[in-house]
Amino acid sequence: MQLTPEFKLRVAVRLLEGMASTWWDGAKGKYGNTVTWENFRQEFFAQYYSDFEVNAKRREYTLLTQGGKMTVRQLEHKFRELAEFIPEYVCDENRMVNHFWDALDLEVRERATQLPNMTFSQVVEQGLKGEKQWEERKKRDAEEAKKRKWESHGSQGSNKKGNHGGGSFRAPPLPSRGNQGPRRHDSGSQVSGTPRCLNCKKSHLRKCREPPRCFQCGNTGHLKAHCPQLGGPRSSGPSSRATGTRNQAGGSQVTRGQGGASASNAPSVNQGRTQARVYAMTEADAQANPDSVAG
Repeated sequence: MQLTPEFKLRVAVRLLEGMASTWWDGAKGKYGNTVTWENFRQEFFAQYYSDFEVNAKRREYTLLTQGGKMTVRQLEHKFRELAEFIPEYVCDENRMVNHFWDALDLEVRERATQLPNMTFSQVVEQGLKGEKQWEERKKRDAEEAKKRKWESHGSQGSNKKGNHGGGSFRAPPLPSRGNQGPRRHDSGSQVSGTPRCLNCKKSHLRKCREPPRCFQCGNTGHLKAHCPQLGGPRSSGPSSRATGTRNQAGGSQVTRGQGGASASNAPSVNQGRTQARVYAMTEADAQANPDSVAG
C-alpha cells in the first residue's frame, strides 16, 4: 500500500503525545503553512535521533550476537529493534539473514541447517531448531554427569562400609599387658614367638648346647663379671662346679656354682676387708699364691 507524503505527515502528527506534541507545535512554526513530510522527518530525527545516537545504535546492531546470554527469540526481537535505525539493512533481507545467522551461537548453528536463499523468518526458524537440540544435549550431559557422581559416591560409601563397618572408623583396642603376645624387641630376643637364646643368638626352646659366652666380649671361657675388658681377672680355664671351700680370712663357707658365681651362707663382713672370691685355678697356681685357699 503506497501512502502519500501528505498522509504520512497527518498520521505522524496525530501519533505525537505529551512533550512530543508540544515540541512539534513549536518546531513547525518556522515552516509556516507549508510543512512537508521531509520537514517533519528532519526535525523529528534531529530532536529524538541525533547522529550520535544513530551511530551508537548502528554499532550495537553490527556487534550484536547471541553470546550465550539470549535465546533465539530474544535475539530476533533485539535484531528487529535495532534494524529500524539502519534503513539499508531493512531494505536488504539477504543482508539481514546473513547477519542474523552469524549472530547465532556456534552450538546452535552446528545443529541448524543453512538453507539457500533463506528469508529472515526461515533463518529464525532454523535457529530455534538448533537451539532446541542444543538444550536437549546439555540436559542429557547434566543427567549423565549427575549419575556418574552418584555412582562414584556410592562406590566410595561401599568401600568405607566394608573397611570400617558401616562407614564409621574405630581404632582397634590396645591389648592389655596380661594378654600381650610375644613382641619383637629392638634387641631381637624374640622372633615369631620363639625366644632367642642370648648365648648362641639362635631361636630355640631347648637348653643351649653351645659353651657359655661372655656377654661383653663374646668369647668363651669366662663370664661378663670376669671379663678382662671390664677390668676383671682372666680365668685360666673353664669354670667347674666347686664345693666346700672356706675363706681363710673369716672361715665362712663359700660355695661356687657353675659359671664362677659365688654365694655365701654366712653374713658378709664389709668392715675393712674385701668379700672373698673363688676362682678356678691349677694346683701350680695355688702353690704359687700363698694367700689362696684351695678346696
